[in-house]
Amino acid sequence: TCPADYIARQVRAYHPWPGSYTMWDGRQLKVHSAAAICGVDAGELGEPGRVVELPQGVAVMAGDGALLLLRVQIEGRRAMDIADFVRGYGGFVGALLRSG
Repeated sequence: TCPADYIARQVRAYHPWPGSYTMWDGRQLKVHSAAAICGVDAGELGEPGRVVELPQGVAVMAGDGALLLLRVQIEGRRAMDIADFVRGYGGFVGALLRSG
């Protein structure tokens, strides 16, 4: 397994409570659903925590591998699929996420 696989399992285990979240743009971003992509070279795409666009979708680099985001919820709003989130929140792809 890779670090992204560990995080994806953690997201599943912590949903719905206590939840998995990070911080983006000064607001809490809860991850409702995610999947692991192992074997992605972080050196080429960016450091851990960097949001990138991959052929599979929008993902967060996680050292060895990436966490494919499927459903997220920004603080104060409803949960939405990642494609809708990216359309509504410019600047997310390329951002560096940090832990809560």
